[in-house]
Amino acid sequence: WTKYKVAPLRTVKVRGPNHGRRFYGCINYPDHCGFMRWEDEVTDFQDLQLRVLEKDTIISELEYEKEELHQIVKKLKRRKDIVFEDEMKELKFEVARLRTEMTNYLKAFFVRMVAIVVVLIGK
Repeated sequence: WTKYKVAPLRTVKVRGPNHGRRFYGCINYPDHCGFMRWEDEVTDFQDLQLRVLEKDTIISELEYEKEELHQIVKKLKRRKDIVFEDEMKELKFEVARLRTEMTNYLKAFFVRMVAIVVVLIGK
């Protein structure tokens, strides 16, 4: 059992009905997994340590799952950025096309206005 984390024996220090009572608690106390057994209720110390190991295993599995989810989020963000860049390129192209079209319409309008002014002056 020495290579596994053990649940240290602790004493309740908070004033109250359990003050001074001893318990086996999570090794990561106070940021713990919730594991706790009163010393006077433990009959099989190896069983207690096995429970701690099971909790550690669950925590490790959850940390692994968290890391996998983190990697998925990173991939999705990269995809989103790529899609966003592609959409921005398309929009810039469309804006440039519309500017060219508007410039051509303005040129044609200006030519027509000059032609109308020339006709009116010639009369």
